[in-house]
Amino acid sequence: MKRISLLAAGLLAAPLAWSAPGIAVYGGGYSWDTEFEGTVASGGEDIDMQDDLGFEEANQQVLYLGVEHAVPLIPNVRVRSLDLSDDASNRLQRTFVFNGQLFVANTKVETDIDLDILDGTLYYTPLDNALKVNLGLTVRKIEGSISLDNLLVSTTKNFDETLP
Repeated sequence: MKRISLLAAGLLAAPLAWSAPGIAVYGGGYSWDTEFEGTVASGGEDIDMQDDLGFEEANQQVLYLGVEHAVPLIPNVRVRSLDLSDDASNRLQRTFVFNGQLFVANTKVETDIDLDILDGTLYYTPLDNALKVNLGLTVRKIEGSISLDNLLVSTTKNFDETLP
């Protein structure tokens, strides 16, 4: 929520930047349909997000804010916030261990995943005419958790990673 407030304040302050020559402020938001595919693991074996846990499509929200300017030595900046969360329910077809807890086949498991992703991008635009080329580096901060619950056991695995 703090990130959304920060991006909204930046968008509201954008008209002030329009009065500065050589500065462009842009921002927006969008919604997209995602599928949690792949596997998760905490310990031994991989657990399939769709086959084992029952995840399907989910609708997610994204907000972004950027500042471009004409000073060649200072990079342009873009910040993007993604909130990815979903829940699923499935009857387990196999037994597995997740986060030190045993989940037994033929039991129902409820899964909740919540990811807060904040991207910060510094970039240059060496070519900006009929073809625009941006070169830069994005640092992504991912905070989140995945919780698995059934009648016998319950566990939550939290994570906090920063990736270039």
